[in-house]
Amino acid sequence: MNKNILNNPAGWIGSIGSLLSQMIVWIYVMMFLVVFYKHFVTIDVDAILYWSFLIAVILVVTGPIGAVFWTKLFEARRRRSTFIFPANGSLIWLMLLGLLVKLSWVLTHPVAPYADYLTFHRTAEMLSRDWVIHFPYVALFPHIMGYASFLSLFYVLFGAEQWVAPLVNVMLSLISLYALYTLTHRLFGTKSADVAALLWIFLPSETMYNTLVLSEPLYTALIFIWLNLFLYGFERLYGMKHLYGIERLNGTDRSGARHMHRVLGRGSSLLYAIWLGLLLGVIQAVRPVGTILLLSAMIWLVIVWARHVYMLRGHQRHPMKELPMRKLSMKELSMKELPMKELPMKDVPVNKLSRKGREALFFAVTLTVVFFLSGKLVHVYNDARLGEMSARSVGYSLYVGMNEKSMGKWNRADSDLLFEIVKQHPEWSAEDVQQEMMQKTWVRMQQRETSWLQFFLNKLHVLWGSDAMGYYYSKVKEHVILYPALSNGYFYMVIVYSMIGLVAALRLDHAQVAVLIALYVLGLSAAHMLVEVAVRYHYSALALMIPLAAKGIGETGKRLLSVFASKER
Repeated sequence: MNKNILNNPAGWIGSIGSLLSQMIVWIYVMMFLVVFYKHFVTIDVDAILYWSFLIAVILVVTGPIGAVFWTKLFEARRRRSTFIFPANGSLIWLMLLGLLVKLSWVLTHPVAPYADYLTFHRTAEMLSRDWVIHFPYVALFPHIMGYASFLSLFYVLFGAEQWVAPLVNVMLSLISLYALYTLTHRLFGTKSADVAALLWIFLPSETMYNTLVLSEPLYTALIFIWLNLFLYGFERLYGMKHLYGIERLNGTDRSGARHMHRVLGRGSSLLYAIWLGLLLGVIQAVRPVGTILLLSAMIWLVIVWARHVYMLRGHQRHPMKELPMRKLSMKELSMKELPMKELPMKDVPVNKLSRKGREALFFAVTLTVVFFLSGKLVHVYNDARLGEMSARSVGYSLYVGMNEKSMGKWNRADSDLLFEIVKQHPEWSAEDVQQEMMQKTWVRMQQRETSWLQFFLNKLHVLWGSDAMGYYYSKVKEHVILYPALSNGYFYMVIVYSMIGLVAALRLDHAQVAVLIALYVLGLSAAHMLVEVAVRYHYSALALMIPLAAKGIGETGKRLLSVFASKER
C-alpha cells in the first residue's frame, strides 16, 4: 500500500469511500446479470419469452438513436426561449404527452376493483364515511391504511366511484414525471432528463397499473419528492459541492443557471431534517420502504463524507484541463462532462472537517429520530381509526416469504392458515396473530430443504425476472402475447441501460448520487429475500432506475455520434 495513503488519513478515508461506491455498483451489475442468466438460460422458452428478448434487443439498439433524435429536435428550439419551448427544457411538452398516454389508457381499460385492490377500495370507502371503521383484516396489515386514507379524501369529494382511483393514479404519475425530470436534471443534465421522462411516459407496466386501486403510484411519487428535497437540502445546508461530480465555479452551477451557494445555520438544518423525517414517515405508512430509503441515505452520507474529506484535503478535481486565469463563460460552464484533472489545493484545517462531520451527523440523527417518532404517530392514528390495536410486526409476510414451494410468493395454503388462526383465537389482537405467525416462521426456516443460496436466487428471479404482471393484473384481454412481451422487453432494456448508466456515472465521478439509487434497489431486493415477494414489488425500484437508464442511453448515443463523426472525417 502507498505510504502516502497510510500517512494521510484523508487519503485512506477517501479510498474507503471510493471502494464502497465501486462495490455497490458491481453488486448491482452482478445481481441483474444473475437474473438475466436464470431467466434466459435456465427456463423454457415460450412465445412471450422469445418476443420479450427480441423486443428488448430492438429497444436496446434503437434507444440511443431515438434519444439523439429527441434531443436534436428540441436543441435548436431551446435557444429561442418561448412559452411553448422554454429555454430550460421541454418539460411542458413532456407533461402533456404523459397526460395523454396515461389518461387515454385508464379511460379505455377500466377495471373493477378485486382481490387486494378491492380491499384498498373498501377501506377507503369506509374511511370516507366513518372515523372508526372496525376492519380486522386491515388491522393485520396496517400499511393498507396509508394509501386508503389518502384515497378516502378523494372519495369524500367525488364519491367512491370506480373511475376515481385511476384518475388519482394518473395525477400521481404526472407528479412522479415532474419529480423524476427534476431529479435526473439535477444529476445528469437536461438531455438525460428528457430521456428519463420519455422512459417513464412509455413504461408499459406503470401505465397499466394505473387502472388499479393500489399504493405503488403514491409512495413512488413520495420517494421521488423526498429524494429531490433530500439532495437539494443537503447540498444547500452543508456545502457538499461535489455531490454531482462537477464543482460549481464562479457561483454558477453545472447547468449554467445562477445559483449562489448558501450554507444555512443549525436551526435551518434542524427544521429541514424534521420535514424530511416526517415525509419519510408518511412513505413508511403507505408502504414499509421508508426504512430501506433511510438506510440507503445513511450509507450514502458516509460515502459522501469520506469523499468530501478526501477532496478537501488536497485531492480536488476541477472540470477543466488547466486552471484558467479568467472567468469562465456561460457556454463553458454549461458543459456537462468536462475532462477532469487533479489539481492540488491547500489543506483544509482538521477542525473544519470535523465540524462538517458533526453537522452531517446532527442532520442524520435528527432525520432518523423524527422518522421513528412519526412511526409512533402513525400507529396511534391507525389504532384510533380501526378501533383496535393494529399489528406492529410482519410475521405473516416473513412466513410467506420463507415458503420454498411458492418461492416466497403469496399462496392459498399460507393464507388459509392465517385465517384459521384468527378463527380459532377470536380474543387475540392483530399483533398476537402476527407473533404466532412469527413463531411458525422460525419453524419453517429450520425445516427448509433447499440451500439458502438457491432459495434466494429463486426469489430474486421472481422479483426481477418479469414486468408483465401489470398486464395480467389489469385484466387486459387483447394482445395476449404482444403486451406482456412489450412490458418485459421494455423492462429488460431499462435494466441494461441502468447498468451502463451506473458504471458510466462511476467513471465520470457522479457516483456519489447514483450510488444512492443503487443502494435503494439493492436494499429493496435484499428485504424481499426475507418477506413475501411479488413482481409488482419492484415498482418503486424500477422507477428509480430510470435516471440511470437515461444516463446509459445518453452515453451510448454520445459514443455512436462520435463514431459516425470520426468516420465522416
